[in-house]
Amino acid sequence: MAANEARPRPVITGGFGRLAPPNDPLKAVFTEEVRDRWRRTLNEELLHRLKVLCAFGSHPSDPARDRELRFLRAQKAAWETYTFTAYACGMFEGERGNDIRKRLTSRKPDCFRSAMAECEVCWFLAGRMRLPVDPTSPGRSGKNLDMQVVLAGQEVGVEVKAPFRATPAQHFWYGDDSDKIAQAMKSANEQFDDERPNLLCLVPSLRCPMFSRRYDLLKAAYGQSMITS
Repeated sequence: MAANEARPRPVITGGFGRLAPPNDPLKAVFTEEVRDRWRRTLNEELLHRLKVLCAFGSHPSDPARDRELRFLRAQKAAWETYTFTAYACGMFEGERGNDIRKRLTSRKPDCFRSAMAECEVCWFLAGRMRLPVDPTSPGRSGKNLDMQVVLAGQEVGVEVKAPFRATPAQHFWYGDDSDKIAQAMKSANEQFDDERPNLLCLVPSLRCPMFSRRYDLLKAAYGQSMITS
């Protein structure tokens, strides 16, 4: 795809946003000021983000560099789609918008992961599932959830968690990541309002992909079998 060729936009239905999304949502969020601030305190995390945002141009002849560029461009396209959808659903408006923008542009990896995970879930619910997404959703004891959807005429509270555990430098480890999943579930349950249905969306970055480690999720949700005497 040529650099100046418009990328087709996802079809969003039922969003609550009052403002049209910007033509380039990544530039609207990750402004030159933000990128300059990242460059002044450059680390491995921020370097990767900058590489993603700057991924464009022709493919190099070197196979390794070409694979890296393809990966970065794919991630950039995903970020663009997620943020575009979040804009379309009003997640960048008002105090909610200030919060998610602050976390997306933060130097802290956990803040960035959580905010991008919310944009990703917004894209899945509105763009893939075609559900109306509202960025405002009251939770328990005055707490706010990340968003809500309307399903079969019923408002459903949505909380997004992004459990994380870094992969060790060595190629072997022991144990599982069920504790991280359980922590995310416990935190969400403390925020959910018991008077209505709720949905927890996990966007994990763990040592193994969750689709290959379903046992971790089952252990976190239901516990594990034990032999007792």
